[in-house]
Amino acid sequence: MKLVALSERVADLTGAPPRIFKAGRYGLGANTLAALEELCFDIDLSICPYYDFWSIGGPDFSRFNSRPAWMGSRGQVLALPTTAAPMGWLGGVSERLPSVLHSALGRRLRLNRIAARSQAFYPMRLSPEGASRA
Repeated sequence: MKLVALSERVADLTGAPPRIFKAGRYGLGANTLAALEELCFDIDLSICPYYDFWSIGGPDFSRFNSRPAWMGSRGQVLALPTTAAPMGWLGGVSERLPSVLHSALGRRLRLNRIAARSQAFYPMRLSPEGASRA
């Protein structure tokens, strides 16, 4: 397993095992959290709230918000999501809106694209890359 090999290598180089994890690109998978617990990671930084990468083979974070939470079967991994917020004129209306937009029917009707193009609802991460204050 790649995570085990990398963790061992970090421990060899630094004298201490890694305790914080961030999945590369869209690399958070169904078994990642169990592996992090098994390897005694304390913190995960992989969640990208309000975003859905499902259409490109990645995870669906549309039902997550930016609040930290204890995750895993034993609740021992602290998830610290990327700082993100829903923007647009429906951005502050409902915590349930992302689940509607990204439901099976919402995907079929492309509601998330309609919401984004109409400036009604779209997620935005706190990042200096390609964003302005407006």
